[in-house]
Amino acid sequence: MHNLFYNGWGINNMTTNTQPDLTYKHGDMFTTFYAETEQGSKAWKELSSITDGTGKCLRHQASDIILRLRFAGYIVEELKDKNESDDELLYELFK
Repeated sequence: MHNLFYNGWGINNMTTNTQPDLTYKHGDMFTTFYAETEQGSKAWKELSSITDGTGKCLRHQASDIILRLRFAGYIVEELKDKNESDDELLYELFK
C-alpha cells in the first residue's frame, strides 16, 4: 500500500486538541471518513487521492487506515449519530 499519512507531518502532527481531526462511519460495505479540523482535512485529501476522491474504503480496510491515522498523530473517532428531527435538520440547512 501507498505510504499513506507519512508525508512529512506524521508524528509532528501531535496535538493537544480534544476534538477529533477525522471521524468515520461504518456502512454495510464501506467506511466513510469525514474531516473535522484543518489538520484532518490534510489527511482526508491524502486518503481521497487513493480512493478516487471519495474518502471511503472497504470496511475491512478501515481498521488499518484508522491505525495509520492515529500513528501519524491524528485524533480519529467514530461518528456519533445525531438524533435530530427533520425540522432541526432543515433549520440547520437554512439558517
